[in-house]
Amino acid sequence: MSVRAMAWAWRQQLSGPEKLVLMAVADHADDDGICWPGNAHIARKCNLSQRSVQRHIKNLIDNGYMTARRRYRETGGQTSNLYVLNVEGVTHSHGGDDRLTWGDDTSVAPITIKEPPYEKPTTTTDIELPEWMAVLCEKDKPEQDTIKRMLRWAVPHDDTTLRETAYALVEKWDSYKAKRKNIWSTFQGWVRVAERSEKKRGPVRAPSVKLNPQDSIAIEKAIADAGLHPGSSEAREMRRRLQQDGDTR
Repeated sequence: MSVRAMAWAWRQQLSGPEKLVLMAVADHADDDGICWPGNAHIARKCNLSQRSVQRHIKNLIDNGYMTARRRYRETGGQTSNLYVLNVEGVTHSHGGDDRLTWGDDTSVAPITIKEPPYEKPTTTTDIELPEWMAVLCEKDKPEQDTIKRMLRWAVPHDDTTLRETAYALVEKWDSYKAKRKNIWSTFQGWVRVAERSEKKRGPVRAPSVKLNPQDSIAIEKAIADAGLHPGSSEAREMRRRLQQDGDTR
């Protein structure tokens, strides 16, 4: 699996199931976005029916997120499709129209696929990480396996909750790390607390305002100074008010 492909898939603005399918495909891709997972395997991974997976993949292809080609065994039987994710900064030259025409096999020629010989290691500086992960990486430089694991874990979670929790944890980590050695497992625990609190009280969301990291850290510091847990309803209300105040300046 390529961290670059997973990070690219994470950034795409898609609906829940469709993004889950894209993430499942990216989980098999190399740095060039190339992979060939079967629909049945993707369906099991996403807990979806194969028909739903086929529909979501068709939408992803139609909207330019990936291209596909049919693959054939040496005996002539069809096997899983070859997918090429349109990963940012990567260009592909396959010698003609690679797009898969769904329901029409007449123009598709058999191809032979070779396994990628070697996947070049990717560092965190090579890719654009989600904001919440980039914030945590400032405190703890993770291994590649940790990045992959956290990106997969974060798929079903709300991005706003992840971002707010990351800033809150970074603000208090210097005092927490003596008791909790791993910032990533601590972050997962804080997210669960925030989600339980939100489920009980209902979400308190600020308008969609893009704050720079300095503003976000200042807000979380104010919440910490007030002695509030970052996932509490009082902290969320304070965060909403401070964000609105910042937007009017």
